[in-house]
Parts: sequence; C-alpha cells; structure tokens
Amino acid sequence: MKELKKYLEQNSLDKHRRYFLEVYEHNHKSITYGDLDSDYYIASCSKSVFGAILFQELLKDKHLPTKFNSYLSSLGVESESVGIYDFLNHTTNLVDYLEHFEENHGSSNDEIIDQFVRNRKISKVLFNYSNTNYVLLYSFLKKQHSTEDLLNRLNKEISEEFSLVRDEIINSTNGTGSFIFNGPLNRVFGDGGIIFCPKKSKKNKKSFIKKLFDLVNENIDYFKNHSVSINEKTSYGFGLFYKEKKDSFWIYHSGSYQSNISYWGHNSNGQGFFFSTNFSDISPTEVTKIIGL
Repeated sequence: MKELKKYLEQNSLDKHRRYFLEVYEHNHKSITYGDLDSDYYIASCSKSVFGAILFQELLKDKHLPTKFNSYLSSLGVESESVGIYDFLNHTTNLVDYLEHFEENHGSSNDEIIDQFVRNRKISKVLFNYSNTNYVLLYSFLKKQHSTEDLLNRLNKEISEEFSLVRDEIINSTNGTGSFIFNGPLNRVFGDGGIIFCPKKSKKNKKSFIKKLFDLVNENIDYFKNHSVSINEKTSYGFGLFYKEKKDSFWIYHSGSYQSNISYWGHNSNGQGFFFSTNFSDISPTEVTKIIGL
C-alpha cells in the first residue's frame, strides 16, 4: 500500500488537489494519509453501502423479492423472469440514465423512473452496469418505509456496522456530519451521492469502510452465491465486485463523480484500503496494478 500512497502523493502536489487514503492490514489499526478535513464524494462506492443495507432487509423479510415484483407491476413494467437480484447485480437491460447526464442531472428518482423504467419491458441480460438499477431499488425501499423511518432503521440496525448514527445522516442543506448527502433526501442512497469527511468520522473506533469489510466477510458465502459472473475471475453482487487472485480473494468497488474518484478494496489476507480524491486524472489501470487487483 506504500506504492498507492506514493502514487496519490505524486498526483496531488498542487495545493488544490486533495486526496484521502486509509489503509490497514489484518487486525491492525487503520492508518490515514492526506487531507482529512475535506469532503469527498464516494460516488458509486455508495452502491456497496446500499447493497449492504438491502442485504439486511432481505435477511429480515423473506417476502421482499415478491414485494419488489409487485412494485414493478405497479409501474406498468413488463418483465421476463427479472427479480430483485438482477437489479442488484446489473443484469437488466435498463438504460443508464447517466448516459444522458446533461438532460438528467439533478433529476429526482421519480423523474428518472418515469423516463427510463415506467411502462417498459425489462429483460434479463448479461452484466450491464446501469445506475438506473440502483435508483429503482432505493425508490422501492422508500415505498416500504418513509425516508425518516428508513434512516431510523439504519440507526438501530446498521449503525453498529457503519457508524451511521442518526445525527450524522442529515441533508446537506441542514448542516454537516460524517456523512452528508448531495441533493434531496429522495436521492440519499441508490446509485451514489454520499459525501464523506474523514476527520469527522475519526471519532469512531473503526471507519465505516472497515465495518463494511467485516460485514461482507462474515456473510461472504451469501454475497458470492447471489452474485453474477462477469468473466472467469470476476463477479458482481450487492454493490460489490469480487475477484479471485492466485493467492487471495478481493472485494472492491470504484466510483467517479465529476472531478472526484473513489476506490476501496479488501482481500482475504486481511489487507484493505479506501481512497478518494478531488481530481480525476489518475489511471484506474495504474491503481489496479499498484494494489495487485
């Protein structure tokens, strides 16, 4: 991980370019580098958090997949053997609304669903990464629980895993906290939108990303069994990529939003990292090479 730190440092020599990096090995305390005072968009890394939330919901309510199918019917969707796991795993033919970013920037969940989901025929396909899948999944959860109730449920049942205490889950227009959300509350999770401030979260004994690793590790068979194969060594499920290596097994995700890049990963040897930047001109290929993915 020293090489990753060096790479990020070399690319942030300008005072306006900031990065945050957290690394840990086995059960040792995590070490943080870079600018801990800034806010960072974790972008699509939010899918990992949302996937873990939905994982908890699926464990509690065995009827949730059936309820989801009823939700699709209420939208006038004609589906061919497509269920909740297909949306979690990006195996639907839904168009990614971000491919039409200019006309959909700032759109609400309901507007996105009206344009890209309602009254459409949805079929199962091979892996097709689409942010629309996760917008739809979050809108479904909102039908089950009000936003306030969902946040309270997060506090009671998820906060021990993620340090998302109630007074830290707040609208970005109302204050600051370890996590704030970009945009209206109906876009809290879904495809992204979480903003992370390292310094404000350091009061927690573990960072949220380490706790996410722990949750996945404890339930790795469930996550892997409900994932879909992308190629011979890589699969995807619950907002997580899984990759088999010769001497280890990695879980990871990356995200980008405008000029922000985020990336996190954890392997079966107990090593993990999470970094976020406010600049985007870094090479994902180089990062992958550095961390051994």
